[in-house]
Amino acid sequence: MCSSDLFSRAERKRLRKKKQIRPSVWAEKHRVLVKSRLPGLWKNSVTPYLVGIMDVMALPYVREVCICKAPQTGVSEATMNFIGSRIDLAAGDVLYTFPDQKLTNENFGDRLIPMIMNSARLRSYLTGVKNDMTQDRINLQHMTLYGSWASSVATLSNKPIRYAVSDEIDKPGFGSSRAEASPLDLIAKRLITFFDVSTHIKISSPSVESGNIWIELTENAEVVFDFHVRCPHCDNMQLMQ
Repeated sequence: MCSSDLFSRAERKRLRKKKQIRPSVWAEKHRVLVKSRLPGLWKNSVTPYLVGIMDVMALPYVREVCICKAPQTGVSEATMNFIGSRIDLAAGDVLYTFPDQKLTNENFGDRLIPMIMNSARLRSYLTGVKNDMTQDRINLQHMTLYGSWASSVATLSNKPIRYAVSDEIDKPGFGSSRAEASPLDLIAKRLITFFDVSTHIKISSPSVESGNIWIELTENAEVVFDFHVRCPHCDNMQLMQ
């Protein structure tokens, strides 16, 4: 008897290892934008500078990605594309942290939940239980997305996670005025269980040179990439200042 005959078709489909594709490729297949100037399927051609950022997040040897960016450049949406691709291709619990509770609730209600609901692929992972989708927690069939805020130690504790997203880390909530460890240090401790497969994404517009994002970029980053664009007149690559 062939070993494959021991399993039903449904069981073989469930056990089959999914083909890994880059987050930027996944996004063009499965990410649907609703609250956008260009609603519909995600198109990498609209924001080509985000392709490399998305794809580097999924590299197996990258543990942290620090993104120092201008406001309203789509980085948060690109990060959501990465998280969406992980839900589909490499499941693991996620901790999404914003400076305060209001921003956490807004981003879960206005962005993360709609991302899942408007994608047929991601929607297939819903449990069907009404209380499994709230403004600070999304329970899926195979993983959980937790919402936390930097000003609350309780929301940053006791959760072993594989993926962490710390958004707007230069905002006051991410300061370390308390006697305890800083919020970023507390989040890092949540990744210890998955130390060899974890990813921590840190995002912010810069504020001052002593701000978290500038320290991460200039003191902690091992490799730094700048985005260059091709001049339409001279055809040379230019660093945007």
